[in-house]
Amino acid sequence: MKFFVAILLLGCAFTAQAKDIYRWTDSNGVTHYSYKAPNNVPADKVKKIDMTKQGQYVQDSKSKTNKNLSKQEQELDRIAKKNCDIATKNIQILTTFNNIQQKDADGNLKTLTKKDKAQQLSLAKKQAEMFCKKEQQK
Repeated sequence: MKFFVAILLLGCAFTAQAKDIYRWTDSNGVTHYSYKAPNNVPADKVKKIDMTKQGQYVQDSKSKTNKNLSKQEQELDRIAKKNCDIATKNIQILTTFNNIQQKDADGNLKTLTKKDKAQQLSLAKKQAEMFCKKEQQK
């Protein structure tokens, strides 16, 4: 269930307009993503991800082969593939299950309404477009 909630939280974090995403792991080992920096986490424990650069990188790297990429580009490629997998899993979950729960800002579980589910599905599809290379998309 934690994995399922984490996937949906990740889906919420990646908005089409967000320029930066913040990632951190709490004391329970749960990885969190948000478009706002957390107030209660030390700055050295938070990783800032510039989404505009990642999206551009994915588009630019489609024509390159892996052996021509620098270590930084390979890491960005790995992250893009991971984000693609997450987006694909979110699409699968959102189209397979009817009653999906998600944590709200206060940490309480709430069941997604049909409208919320449709918005999350739309967001997951946009993420797949952004992070998945054409040969990976279904």
